[in-house]
Amino acid sequence: VSTMFCALLSYAMLNCIGTDIKEFVIYAFEFHENKWEWIDVPWFIVASVLLGILTSYHTRWVLATGAWRQKMTKRIPRWQTRAKILETVLYCAVCTLASVTASLASECVAVGKSGLQYVSFNCPERSYNPVASLLINTSHSSVRLLFSGMNAGEITWIPSLVAFTTYYALNVLLTGLPVPGGAFTATMLLGALFGRAVGDIVRGLGFTPTVSGVYAVVGSAAMLCGFKQ
Repeated sequence: VSTMFCALLSYAMLNCIGTDIKEFVIYAFEFHENKWEWIDVPWFIVASVLLGILTSYHTRWVLATGAWRQKMTKRIPRWQTRAKILETVLYCAVCTLASVTASLASECVAVGKSGLQYVSFNCPERSYNPVASLLINTSHSSVRLLFSGMNAGEITWIPSLVAFTTYYALNVLLTGLPVPGGAFTATMLLGALFGRAVGDIVRGLGFTPTVSGVYAVVGSAAMLCGFKQ
């Protein structure tokens, strides 16, 4: 009930100031090729099982990281505030370095026919960096790219797995820092990255014609279920 109330209130406020809500919607306003076949069901199950295992370890490492930070904080009660500020600033630098390094290791890709907005980063005009589009971007925008059914082949399994590995590690190590970092969207993004990679691999091997965006949706659902469990 509270979620619905907040959503309606936000919608009303955006309408009052004349702001288009399209930018805040992940899976609407655009046509998506979201058809799937029964042959996809076993692969849906495989992706969900793998994500269930990864989510289990993710949750354990998140709790362990949080407990470790609390333990370290108690050892320096006099310098807690300064230590937290310093650690947060340093971790911001680590996140930037990791994201930039992973993006620089990726190859540029020519702009496709989907018309979706990607991040150019270090790429020339009319091309984009697929890893940067997933990491050096808002999680909302990244999820929209992964869920899309119009950009088959534009985000392949290698950039998806590179972004998944980087974001997975950074998300675990973020736990306990005094920064706003909700788990819902982050978990959705991680599942979408892994699901998109599985979908692209299965499609590339010729097992199914289904676009990998469908697998991204399944991956998000599996990761969210595992995390909430």
